[in-house]
Amino acid sequence: MRALEIQTPDGWLRGVAGDEVAHWRGVPFAAAPVGEFRWRAPQPVQPWQGFREADRFGPICAQPRSAGLGSGAQRRTPQSEDCLTLNITAPAEPSADSLPVMVFIHGGAFVNGAGSDPAYDGSQLVRRGQVVYVSLNYRLGALGWMHFDEYATAQRPIESNLGLRDQLAAMEWVQRNISLFGGDPNRVTVFGESAGAISITTLLSCPRAEGLFAGAIAQSSAPRVVPHLEQAHRWAREFLGYLVANPDDGDEVRALLEEVTPAELSLALSRLSAAGLRDEPSAIPVVPVVDGDLVPRLPVPAIADGEGIPVPLVIGTCDREGTLFSHFSPTHPSLKPTWKQMVTKAHSFVDQVGDPDDAEGDETPPATQLREIYPGYPKRGALADLAGDGAFWYPSVEVMEAHSCHAPTFAYRYDYAPRLMNMMGVNATHGGELLPVFGIYDNEIGRFMTALGGRGHYEGLTATMQDQWLHFAHHQRPMDDWPPYRLEDRCTMIFDRDPRVESDPRSDRRLAWQAVTGHLPTAD
Repeated sequence: MRALEIQTPDGWLRGVAGDEVAHWRGVPFAAAPVGEFRWRAPQPVQPWQGFREADRFGPICAQPRSAGLGSGAQRRTPQSEDCLTLNITAPAEPSADSLPVMVFIHGGAFVNGAGSDPAYDGSQLVRRGQVVYVSLNYRLGALGWMHFDEYATAQRPIESNLGLRDQLAAMEWVQRNISLFGGDPNRVTVFGESAGAISITTLLSCPRAEGLFAGAIAQSSAPRVVPHLEQAHRWAREFLGYLVANPDDGDEVRALLEEVTPAELSLALSRLSAAGLRDEPSAIPVVPVVDGDLVPRLPVPAIADGEGIPVPLVIGTCDREGTLFSHFSPTHPSLKPTWKQMVTKAHSFVDQVGDPDDAEGDETPPATQLREIYPGYPKRGALADLAGDGAFWYPSVEVMEAHSCHAPTFAYRYDYAPRLMNMMGVNATHGGELLPVFGIYDNEIGRFMTALGGRGHYEGLTATMQDQWLHFAHHQRPMDDWPPYRLEDRCTMIFDRDPRVESDPRSDRRLAWQAVTGHLPTAD
């Protein structure tokens, strides 16, 4: 049995034994971001004396209470600004050799979620694939992703991209310490879903992240949501308008930032987001930004120009990303994108391209071509698919194209949905692949989804997807039946009842989106 008492440079940890695995939970990777460290980049861990009991998860980042897959904040879940901890799961029996490490970044629209959520229990991956699994917390909502750095002074430093800096600090901790838990710091795979995947495609364009991971897996990223700092500053001023009389008064703003409570920040973010639904439906005010420092450029063009980190990458989306939001739109206004927002964005996007009145020849105008690709537009199902493809699928295709020119890239699409989800019209939607990746079809959500059948298919898909993810962690490539994505064939693994490889799936949609985006102005 592995020794549960481990001495780190910061102090002793005492873990807990589980079913064939050992856990160390609530391990701090940075100082508490409170007091003078609030609104600051994560600071070094403050060492402790004696043993730190690592048998329970630390508090999650302050966030709205909600429910659902990966929601993080259940009714009794402790919350705190002192949330910068990570969790480690390793085989109970130590290996003679160092094991690959899988670091998971949770999703939740950058406003909710936690590495401790039961949906992200990595025990199955550890037992099945002999890896060391790490999950982490990072600052959420305004505390992590609202950018107040223009109010900084020499006496009161304030940094941007705090949530992204938290993720980097956690991975730097892994590099320094994971060998103590049997992990190999040279074989770290970072993977994440939704906001976690957006973080990963952003980190690929972040020079400071180089050397922190040997491979990456991005599940349902939306890489185009990252704005420039000027836009983020405008959102910050609008946000502050709900909290102070004069957002241009630096002294008043700095005093507020010292004292404002997480609940007050959450309420202001809700009001800002609600206003965005009316006035700026494509705006997502809590996201990573191009700050010219940590993130020098927009991720997609940076990767395309060879300025990304050239590690092997697995990237993909679910079959119908948008139906989750059309059927189960979150009630909290800051949990974007909501269905109303996605619909408005889809309409405005198509209208922005327009159909030229003087189109010549037989060429179909781009906006018309895009509408025709989604039969029934603008009915609900077609809009869900157009909005989901525009937010998640096509931008991920752009990353596939860009990254494959510089490093091994492997594309997938997740198509499986049990009978109940198909009857509801949700199908294989956003977050659906989390069930087989983590093998959580036995939890409350999994039992609900398989109420009318499908458990056997989930068991098969769990074995398939976990084996692929684990093989990638061990070898920085999937198994041999999954060819790399190249522009000449665009091979894509389709995860369904019977997994298969297709060449350039949905090429008609890809070409339609390519034509539309080619008619829009771009800025970097």
